[in-house]
Amino acid sequence: ANTRAGNRGEALGCKHVLELAMCFACTAFDIMYPTTMRIIMQFFVCRDLKTGTAGCNPPESCEKEGYEGHWLEADYALQRADADGVPDPEHARYRVFVAIAAFVYSLGTPCLFMYLMFGFQKRGRAGDKVVHRALGWMYEPYHFGREWWFGLEMARVLLLTSTVALFASECYMKIFVALFISIVFLIVFTLTQPY
Repeated sequence: ANTRAGNRGEALGCKHVLELAMCFACTAFDIMYPTTMRIIMQFFVCRDLKTGTAGCNPPESCEKEGYEGHWLEADYALQRADADGVPDPEHARYRVFVAIAAFVYSLGTPCLFMYLMFGFQKRGRAGDKVVHRALGWMYEPYHFGREWWFGLEMARVLLLTSTVALFASECYMKIFVALFISIVFLIVFTLTQPY
């Protein structure tokens, strides 16, 4: 009888460790998501660099010679294309891999969280303490029936960390795009009141 009780205690202890690990992993993943997306997207942001035309008479004579190329903004040691627009083979080789990884991570993370939340929410609300302790932080803050806001919030994070860097090259445009996205989500938040 003692061995059976001991085995049951070990199983409960193992179950408790697993639920804590699941809660910690999901929370850490949620916290790291915006930063990781911003870093991944920096691989696609490039800048044209030119050397100065001082000392060139007329300045147009040095225009082609002074063009440095298209460089990765996150690391100016990596060239995307040369002065003639010919892509750098090293950058081209990694670009496809990073694009696939960015696509899978940027959409896979919100899909995983939505699956976990909607797949296990009923069990957690019905009294399953293990599910509630591991995943309750995803659905508890929201009014019943408005749990979808968690996915929309992750979409907002994705838009603010990714599209601002990709589709706006000038600083003022980045601010405008980020402000526009934030205002749209603020209006939706005000109309739905998910909390």
